[in-house]
Amino acid sequence: MSRTIPELARSSPNLRTSPCGNSWKRIGRPTSQIGHNIRGHGPFPSYLHRLKFLDSPHCICGMLGDADHYIFSCSLTKEFHLIKPADEHKKAWFNNLLTNRQAVTKMEGAFRTNRNICDTLTQERDHI
Repeated sequence: MSRTIPELARSSPNLRTSPCGNSWKRIGRPTSQIGHNIRGHGPFPSYLHRLKFLDSPHCICGMLGDADHYIFSCSLTKEFHLIKPADEHKKAWFNNLLTNRQAVTKMEGAFRTNRNICDTLTQERDHI
């Protein structure tokens, strides 16, 4: 069975987040916002739809708007994509992910773009 990044995040003993907002700890662990987002609880259309803030769980590109979509496949976050690991390597890949500063920087870019997309979607909903 293939597990998504949020599923792996919830089960990973190596995921430690910082209470210091958007700043990095000296040891290079990601911020609490990254941890929040990779668990799938960020400003994603799929999550906002589940909470009834959006009418659809889809990204503006038409695909399901979840964390995996923005990290691996959305055409709007292409410059920030990470290479998707094979199913049998996902757990090791994820456990090493958060110590890789370049990967975390890419995720921050993808999630920043995603936040802008969700802002647009919620504004469009509010104007209807």
